[in-house]
Amino acid sequence: MTRPRMVYRPPRARQRLLLPGGGSAEGVCVAVEEPIGVGKTTLARLLAESLEATTVLEVVEENPFLHHFYRDIRAYAFQTQMFFFLSRYRALVIYLTAQLETLTDRIAHRDRPFERAIEPAYLERLRGEYEGFFDAYDETALLTLNTDEVDIFTEADLKEIVRYVDEAAAS
Repeated sequence: MTRPRMVYRPPRARQRLLLPGGGSAEGVCVAVEEPIGVGKTTLARLLAESLEATTVLEVVEENPFLHHFYRDIRAYAFQTQMFFFLSRYRALVIYLTAQLETLTDRIAHRDRPFERAIEPAYLERLRGEYEGFFDAYDETALLTLNTDEVDIFTEADLKEIVRYVDEAAAS
């Protein structure tokens, strides 16, 4: 099944109350979620620059469980994810997707030593888990970006993403 380039689901009425000022752009947070290697950090930095916002990144290097996680996923999955979960808060959400080949290419290009042992089967399971979660997700506004098709480095695509973020902030 081919995913569209971008799919936006606006917030439900009750979600607007979660935003400071009842939905004004001031103080709005945008969360970017994805399986590893799809481009979350890159998009977050580009959006922050475009929106003149502050970037709060996942503290990958500070997660004391992550290095162990890729050697023994079952033993360290809970601790690793709890560390990341506790560093997040409710926000508007951007979910990035990509095919397995794209993820493995990006991870290889990044070449972090502790990521070299990641098995493609694990990445495919992780992609499926994210997809299942966000297919049913309705807690906040959700913008899904197929990063095999959307090039966050092009001005036109970045402007389109910012337009959706602005629309969500204004709702």
